[in-house]
Amino acid sequence: MLQTDIEVQKPEEALISLDLEEIVKLPNIAVKIDEQALNRIGGKIVEEYESDKDSRSDWETAARKALDLVQLKRESKNTPWPNASNVKYPIIANAAIQFAARIGSEIVRGDKVVEIAVIGKDPEGIKAERAARVSSHMSYQLLLENTIWEENNDKMLNMIAVVGTVHKKTWFDPVMGRNRSELIDFENLAINNSVKTLEEARRISHVMKMHKNELVQNMRTGLFIEQPLSPDKAYSQVNDDFHTVIEQHRYLDLDGDGYEEPYIVTVHKESGKVLRIVARYFSSDIQRNSEEKVYYIKPMHYFTGFHFLPDPAGGYWSQGYGTLLLDINLAVNTIFNQLVDSGTLANLKGGFIGKNLRIKGGNYSFTPGEFKKVDTAPGSKLADGVVPLNFGEPSTVLFQTLGLLIDAGKDLSSVTDALSGTEQGQNTPATTILSLIEQGLKVFSSIQKR
Repeated sequence: MLQTDIEVQKPEEALISLDLEEIVKLPNIAVKIDEQALNRIGGKIVEEYESDKDSRSDWETAARKALDLVQLKRESKNTPWPNASNVKYPIIANAAIQFAARIGSEIVRGDKVVEIAVIGKDPEGIKAERAARVSSHMSYQLLLENTIWEENNDKMLNMIAVVGTVHKKTWFDPVMGRNRSELIDFENLAINNSVKTLEEARRISHVMKMHKNELVQNMRTGLFIEQPLSPDKAYSQVNDDFHTVIEQHRYLDLDGDGYEEPYIVTVHKESGKVLRIVARYFSSDIQRNSEEKVYYIKPMHYFTGFHFLPDPAGGYWSQGYGTLLLDINLAVNTIFNQLVDSGTLANLKGGFIGKNLRIKGGNYSFTPGEFKKVDTAPGSKLADGVVPLNFGEPSTVLFQTLGLLIDAGKDLSSVTDALSGTEQGQNTPATTILSLIEQGLKVFSSIQKR
C-alpha cells in the first residue's frame, strides 16, 4: 500500500461552548473564553502584526523619506563645511499639491459628492427620483452631518499623492448615532504586502494610542475586560499613561468546527492581553450546507483602501509621487546645493598672504579715487605677497543637468506648464493648448478611477 505523510487537519478544540448565532449577540466574546486561550490569541496577534509590518519595510522606508522631503524640514548640514547649503527643492510637494487640487474639485462638486446610477429601464422615472433622493441624503451625511469628512478627504488626497496608499475606516457610532469615517495614517495600519486586495486579507491591524482614562472608561462600561495594564514604555517617556492597542480584524475558529469566523480582536500591545472580541458578521451572513455545517460567512469590512499607482511587483502597498520622484528629488537637491556652495566660494574668495607684507587685517573702506599705503619688502610688488585661491564659477553643466531633472520630474507627475496655468508662447494655437491639457489630465483621470 502506498503511504503518504499527508494528513487531514482536525478541527481545533472549541474555545467557547455557544452556537454562532449566540456568539454574534455577545458585546464581548472574550469574557466567555478562559484566560490561557486568550493569552495564546493575544500573543499570536502581536506576533502577526509585527510580521505584517515587516513585510512592507522597504515601502515604509521610502515613504518616510518622501514625507521628509515634502515637509521641507530645515536640517543643518556640515559638509563640505559647517552650515553648508541644504536646500530642499519641492518637486514632490508641488506634484502632490497639483494632484490634490485637481482631483478634489472633481470629488466635491458644490454640495454634491455622491451620485447614484440608475440600472435598467425606468420609463416612469421612479428609479431616477429615488436615486436623486439617495444622492442628496448621502451627500448631506458626508458634507454636513460628518463635519470632518471634507477635511479628511483633502488630507487623503495629499497623502495618497505622496505615499501611494491611504485607508479610511468607516463604521456606525452608536454613541453619536451616525456613521463615522476616520482617515488612518499608514504607520497605524498593518496589512501584509502579499495581499492582493483588502477584502482577501486574512488580517488587518489598526494601531491606536489610548490614554489610561479611555481604557478605564471602556473597562467600566463592559466594553473591555477589566484588568491591570502597563503603559507603552517608549511612548510614555513623553506622554504619560498612554497605551498602544491593536484592533485586528481577522479570522478565528472559536466554535472548533474547522471553519474560521471573522472577528475583531482588541489586544493591549505591551502585555499581549486580549481586551475584547466581537463578531464581524450577522446571523444572516452565516451559510450552511444540507448537513448544517458552515461553509461560508460573509464578513463586514470596515476599511477602504485608496491607491495611487499599483506596485509593479504586485505588492499590496502602492506607489505615489514620493516613491516615483524620490531619487530625482534627491539628485536635484544635491545639484542645487552644489551650485549654491560653488557660488558661495566664488563670491567669498580667499588665499595666502606673505609674511613680509605688512598690512593689518580687518575691513577697509575706500572712497572713490582713494589709494592706501601698505609696507612691502624692498624690491617686491604688492601682488607678490598675495596669492588668491581660484574658485571656479558655478558649473553651467550642473545647471543644465538641474533643469533636465526638474523637467523630468514634471513630466513624470504630469505637471506641465499648461496644466499649472503658466502662459504659453504667444503663437501657440488654442487647439494645441487644449490638446496638451487633455493629455495631461488623462493621468489624473486614471488615478481618480482607482
